[in-house]
Amino acid sequence: GFGDNGLIHLNTHRLNTEIKMIAGAGHTVHRDRPQEFLRVVNEFIHGGKMQKQAMQLGISVEGVAFEKEVAAAGMLPRGAAIATGSGALASSGIKSIIHAASGSMTRDGALFDPTLKGVVDAVRNSLLLAKNGGHARVAIPFIGGNIFSQRIGIAPKDLAREIVQTALTHKDGMELRFVTFAPEETQIFKDIFKELGDQTKGAEVLQGSITDFKLHGASVIVNAANMEAQFGGGLSGVIARAAKTSQAIDQEAARAIAKLNQFIE
Repeated sequence: GFGDNGLIHLNTHRLNTEIKMIAGAGHTVHRDRPQEFLRVVNEFIHGGKMQKQAMQLGISVEGVAFEKEVAAAGMLPRGAAIATGSGALASSGIKSIIHAASGSMTRDGALFDPTLKGVVDAVRNSLLLAKNGGHARVAIPFIGGNIFSQRIGIAPKDLAREIVQTALTHKDGMELRFVTFAPEETQIFKDIFKELGDQTKGAEVLQGSITDFKLHGASVIVNAANMEAQFGGGLSGVIARAAKTSQAIDQEAARAIAKLNQFIE
C-alpha cells in the first residue's frame, strides 16, 4: 500500500520491481508523458528477453534504452558493449576486445551524446561480457577520459571515480587492471584507489599501453569505443593498429549489431 510519504511499499524480495522517475509527469503518468511511459514499460517487459538475445550475439544491453532512431542508424544503444575478436593481439594473450559504447562519435543529440549513465552502463555491460566469456582478468582504460568527458561536462576525477566504483561493484570475482597512458591520469586513478582503500582488492592501476599483455596479463581488454562500435582515433586507434585487422573487427561488430537491431520494433 501507500506509505506516509506517498510511495508504494514494495516487497522487492518477492516481486520483480523497479522504480522509474519520469520528468514532467504528474499522477497520471501515462496521460502526461505517454511516449516515455510506453518506453519504460516496454523496456521492463522486454529487457530481460533482449539481454538474452543480445548475449548470444556477444552484446550486453542490460539497463540501456532502445530507440528506433539509434537502431535505424545501425548503432548500439548507448551504454551497451560488444565483444569481438582481437586480431593480431590474440597471439600475445589478448583473446578478445570489448567495445564500450558510451556515446556516438558521428551524431549529436539527446539519443547520441555521451552521458555519465552511458559510461557507467557501458562499464557494467563490458564486465558482464567478460564474465560470460570466461575471462579471469580484465584490462580497463579511462573510458570517456578525453573528448567524451568534455562533452559530458564532468571533471576527469569524478568520471574516473564512477568508472572504478562501477567496475568494482560488478567485477563478479574477476581481477581488474585499470590501464592509463598519461601520468596525470594514472595519478587520478591512484588517488581514487587510496580513497577507496580495501574496496579495491583484486584491482590494480597500471601505466602503459592497454595492448601490452605483459603489462596487465588480461585476456580481454576494454576499448573506449562508441555507439557505432567502429575504431576511431585516440586509444581506439591504438588498439586498432595493434590488432592489425581493424576493418575485419569493425565488420564483425556491424554484423552483430544489425542482428540485434532486428529485434527492436
